[in-house]
Amino acid sequence: MKVLLAGAAGRIGAPLTQYLIDQGHKVLACDIHSQNQWSIDCSYAELNLLDTEKLRQIIEQNGPFKAAINCSYPRNPAFGTTFEKISLKDFQENLNLHLGAYFNLAQQIVPHFQKNNGGHLIQFSSIYGFVAPRFWIYEESGMDLPIEYSMIKAAIIQMTKYLARRYPDQNLRFNCVSPGGILDNQNPQFLEKYKSYCSSKGMLNPEDLFGAVDFL
Repeated sequence: MKVLLAGAAGRIGAPLTQYLIDQGHKVLACDIHSQNQWSIDCSYAELNLLDTEKLRQIIEQNGPFKAAINCSYPRNPAFGTTFEKISLKDFQENLNLHLGAYFNLAQQIVPHFQKNNGGHLIQFSSIYGFVAPRFWIYEESGMDLPIEYSMIKAAIIQMTKYLARRYPDQNLRFNCVSPGGILDNQNPQFLEKYKSYCSSKGMLNPEDLFGAVDFL
């Protein structure tokens, strides 16, 4: 299967790209500012998902794709600022960067799928798209949960539902992966608090998500 993967150089995207290649898929790895770091079986395109014309060109020149995966995580340098201190300008910019990127890929890939007898769009959200934050697990960790993160992830879930209802019976599928936290050298005290709310493992490795993505 030929797959377009956006956010391919990220914490989830890079190992996911390699996994899909190893499973025999032909992957076009797209990211905003990285170089090809995968095997010779992987094509690479530098792409800002907000650049509509370049996005269209990449889709049409490299397709047809049967699947598109968006695990991109665009944000500005102020991302992570607390609710009390984030400026309206930075808040709005982060909403535009992240939601705009997901909207734009969806809007451009749907007609491509329609012209090519269907396809699958998989978007990445988060557990915080549908669960209220537990701020106390962040205490004394030096970490916080930005308000725009929860709002964006909730919107991605709703966008996926919207698309699934808008295009029934067209051999199009829309799914959303909403994982818990991903390990990234977080504070050990935070990891213990986080795990206390989990039934088994706690924070995840990116590899824990790959089977579900490949199935979808």
